[in-house]
Amino acid sequence: TLITIVFNAVVTLGIICIYLSAVRGEEVKIGMIFSKYHKLFHYVALSFLMFVFIFLGLVLFIFPGIYLTLRWQFAFVFLVDKNMGPIDSLKASWNITRGNVLPLFKLALLSLLIVLLGLILLVIGLLIAIPVVTAAYYYFYEKLVGAQFAEGRSQVTI
Repeated sequence: TLITIVFNAVVTLGIICIYLSAVRGEEVKIGMIFSKYHKLFHYVALSFLMFVFIFLGLVLFIFPGIYLTLRWQFAFVFLVDKNMGPIDSLKASWNITRGNVLPLFKLALLSLLIVLLGLILLVIGLLIAIPVVTAAYYYFYEKLVGAQFAEGRSQVTI
């Protein structure tokens, strides 16, 4: 079980790298899937921190957990993309989502609807729905990063 968890974490880090490259129009290589193994400890630490705080937020009153999820949803991307540690990734995600919680909530609802539609279409629709929703997530990240660094602080609409 531990080997499976470690393997999945390493692959997840690689998939983040692949999606970022694809959204940026860069070349994607299959070797990227294992290219971020050195971030494994940070991935585990970030996962633990996010789990604890989001779980507490959900237990307390549901909405704080949803809010934290929306604000920290790019923490893993910062971990890989900007080579940050767990705390810095949480801070960067928090900063980049400032003023964009409503568009991110809309994106989450739209993503949920697309995935449900894929599920309704005999589950085969998930083969299209999940990559499309994931690409939209990374595209939104790119827009937020671009807006933050180009204009100081900007809102992105959906």
